[in-house]
Amino acid sequence: MPVSAPDLYGTLTSSQYDAQARSLCARWHPLIAWQAARIGAGLHPQGRVAMSRTATKMMALDPAGRPLSGVNFASQDYLSLSQHPALHAAVGVTAGRGGLHANGSPPLMGLSTPLIALETRVAQFLRLTEAAVFASGAEANRAAIRTLIRAGDHVVIDAGAHSAFFESARAITRHVHRTPPASADAVERRLRRLRRENPKAGLLVVTSAVAAFSADIPDLAALADLCREHGATLLVDVAHDLGAMGPTGRGVLELQAMLARVDVVTGSFAKCFGSNGGFVASRDPALKPALRFSRAGQGGSSALSPLQAAVILAAFDIVESPEGAVRRQRLLANVLRLRNHLMADGFVLMGRSAPFVPVRLESLPAARQMTAAVEAEGALVTLLENPAVAGHAPRWRLQLMADHSTAEIDHFASLARALRPGNPSPRPSRTRAARDKLPTPPISA
Repeated sequence: MPVSAPDLYGTLTSSQYDAQARSLCARWHPLIAWQAARIGAGLHPQGRVAMSRTATKMMALDPAGRPLSGVNFASQDYLSLSQHPALHAAVGVTAGRGGLHANGSPPLMGLSTPLIALETRVAQFLRLTEAAVFASGAEANRAAIRTLIRAGDHVVIDAGAHSAFFESARAITRHVHRTPPASADAVERRLRRLRRENPKAGLLVVTSAVAAFSADIPDLAALADLCREHGATLLVDVAHDLGAMGPTGRGVLELQAMLARVDVVTGSFAKCFGSNGGFVASRDPALKPALRFSRAGQGGSSALSPLQAAVILAAFDIVESPEGAVRRQRLLANVLRLRNHLMADGFVLMGRSAPFVPVRLESLPAARQMTAAVEAEGALVTLLENPAVAGHAPRWRLQLMADHSTAEIDHFASLARALRPGNPSPRPSRTRAARDKLPTPPISA
């Protein structure tokens, strides 16, 4: 994980610092010792390696190669579709037809019949005119910004939006404005001033239907009305809710009656559809050819493979079926059960009911210690710390699955309660010292 310069260079002399700074790769040499110290102390939860299929219980290796196992709240598979037989069957059928690899970028023979079918499916699902599919959600986000924005334009971005939006916008224009999470009032004030001062500028408002680190959910109708009033374009990222929320799986757009009412929609298939990949969909048909044939869009990278497109199409079939509705109901029940447990135990939860539960932890040292303790007792969780979130606001992002059982949720809640600072620890079923003595399985196991 990236570390700020003071953390890297605080112990170096001025001359050493200058020497490190001149060598671009050597600037990061102190990171090696920093990581080693965290790994040695068992306080580096990033970089784990999965050793089994994605499921509610998993095996993994920590960064030191030590085995981990337990109930899994660290994987993105909200509807538990990644191991679904229909998705595996789609792999076999497509592989048999020779569709393992994209032939290039979409403008250069990279398109395939499954990919074209997927683009049509996405647009129809969202009730928009066109959609373009990318190899990842982050790539789709970057392409949307790079294609839409020019140097004189202004971009108003919700603080909870994906970092790719901020990075791409700042690379193009100096006029990037950050607003508090899910605050239509802040967007209104900003748009009113920007339009008054820049009557001819392009304005883009960017938000997430569900903020990835806080589960904040904005009022999309209010934002759409503001954009229409001030001549702005509205872009909504649906990475965490598409497929997982709403009666038919159309997410917050469906829940807020906003289908077909948003100018541009981006998203990811990695959370619900059993494959990496992302998309940009729009009401205006002009955006797709701009994305397809410009280097800012799809011209500079390989297309999503036919194999992955076929998997996502199979997942769409389930999402739109009665089985998909049942899976969403189970997922929501699991989310509410875990939230109720943790709130009753005094944990500070963030945002609203979404496929993941953000839990604010007291301090970064305490968060790292508690994460290590939970991990040692047989649970896998994601700890978010700086730079993903503010340094003073570390948190868990507990990612739920439709297949989590009530017993697994109850067990984790009781474990978290017992390991919370100030509470007595439970009987150590597997302490870190004992775990370190276990033989390390080979990486290919």
